[in-house]
Amino acid sequence: MPYTARYAATFIKPLMFQAIAIIQRDQAAAIALVNAALNPVNEFHFGPVMPTADPWMYLKGGRIAFVPDDDEQTRDWHGVLQLALYHSNTDPEQGQLNILDYGRVLDMILTSCGPPPTYVDWMTALAITSNYVSGGVTTPPPSTSKINEIFIEGHDPEIVRLVGQDNPLWRVLVNVTFHLEET
Repeated sequence: MPYTARYAATFIKPLMFQAIAIIQRDQAAAIALVNAALNPVNEFHFGPVMPTADPWMYLKGGRIAFVPDDDEQTRDWHGVLQLALYHSNTDPEQGQLNILDYGRVLDMILTSCGPPPTYVDWMTALAITSNYVSGGVTTPPPSTSKINEIFIEGHDPEIVRLVGQDNPLWRVLVNVTFHLEET
């Protein structure tokens, strides 16, 4: 019997690119509301590389957990996308104030887009600047997918030292939980 895929579920990967596209699109407006002195994020990474801009963001797809009463027709799951925004600042006190503002900017962008219940921004092809997306347009989850909820778990600011960096950096972690049903 030949292999036949039961699902076309794509899980967290397309949502990573949707998040980048949404941030690229909306950050100027959010920064203007929060703190016009902040620089926009122009550098997004998926692995440990040496950044060339300040600030920069690292995105990490987290655990996918399936809903136990999943039926035979869908993959009902919860997944976490972690956004880690890094900011270097020679003044550690101003650095903390800035990283708190960056957390607020990310929160505003991610909770304002959508909007629920359709979450259209997450399910529509969007313009993106990324070396990993050919054609400059995202590929969202399949149109048969349904986003049930997007939830910002919180902001976690901290000082970190990265290999290859002389000075400590400020980082804010923003965890975004998704609940999707995919066929």
